[in-house]
Amino acid sequence: NTDYATPLSLWQTVVARRPHGRARMSYATELVAAGRNDEAVGELRQAVHDFPDARYALGTELVAVGKLDEGVSELQTFIRQSPEQPNRLPAHLLLGTVWLSQGKLAEAEKQFQSVLDRGDSNRARKGLTDVAAAHRAAADKDVRENAPLEAAREAQGLLQSKITEIEATLKAAVVIEEHGSDQIGSRIRLGSTIVLQEQETGR
Repeated sequence: NTDYATPLSLWQTVVARRPHGRARMSYATELVAAGRNDEAVGELRQAVHDFPDARYALGTELVAVGKLDEGVSELQTFIRQSPEQPNRLPAHLLLGTVWLSQGKLAEAEKQFQSVLDRGDSNRARKGLTDVAAAHRAAADKDVRENAPLEAAREAQGLLQSKITEIEATLKAAVVIEEHGSDQIGSRIRLGSTIVLQEQETGR
């Protein structure tokens, strides 16, 4: 069946037949892998209506295609919707990295610090180190001579690395959904605990 020949065609078919946010996010993931980023952004824009967690992927993709202001806005909205959720921490890191690359040091520092306040993070500590380096360069009046700052250049590289990492994660992600109303115990499903018994020994 050509509708299911590839993950891309599979999710395209699912979205066409049963459009919902999770399916759109999976389809967007395959579009990104195929280099069709603009189409992926379009799917993610629709996905956030009934699957709010897709907003992080939307913000990331917007940053990846160079729409930094819009990407930042989506990431901020994603954090604001459930600020205490652990899955908001990568959004703080990405925001901090974007702002550091733009020379917005106070905003970047706040994002990195918010991650450290909730636990240790090598990326957050590295981000704060880069912010401090940028502050020192500005204090030494090296901005004009060295613009853009070395810290900002490095942050730009880190940003691209982070985007690549997130896109690889999205590509490997699989949305698992359960359907039907089978009675408990009638079948193995996600989260089930099973006990195996050897037929010959009964153990």
